Amino acid sequence: MKLNRKIKNNYTNQILKTLSKIDNLKKNKPIYPQLDKQVLYKLSNNFFIPRCEGIYFIHDKRGFLYIGESNNLRNRFLQHLQREKNLDLVNLIKNPFGDLSFYWVTANTKLEAVKLQKYWIRILKPLSNKINYITNN
Repeated sequence: MKLNRKIKNNYTNQILKTLSKIDNLKKNKPIYPQLDKQVLYKLSNNFFIPRCEGIYFIHDKRGFLYIGESNNLRNRFLQHLQREKNLDLVNLIKNPFGDLSFYWVTANTKLEAVKLQKYWIRILKPLSNKINYITNN
């Protein structure tokens, strides 16, 4: 399991290094997340989600509904299922188009997760994130 965590950490490190070299994001091709870890958005699937830092994505056939970051991905998944405060996300989840999925990418630190979350919100434009981060050009 440590080997898998190390591979993921290298993946996020590579993305952050690439992003730090980019002067103007509009001139460069966006870096999309590698979404290879996924469960259906059901309470019984919480055991498959790791308890570590990372960025998560809630997705259905419409696209990305929400992108967030957390110190503990499993706990955050459970919080979304049990007591969601974002009413836009609640409505989208109640009326999904196809299967709802929960994807994640692990990160080394909280700061790394926040940077990647902000970048992917800006690139992927999820339907229910309240804040849309923009670049200053």
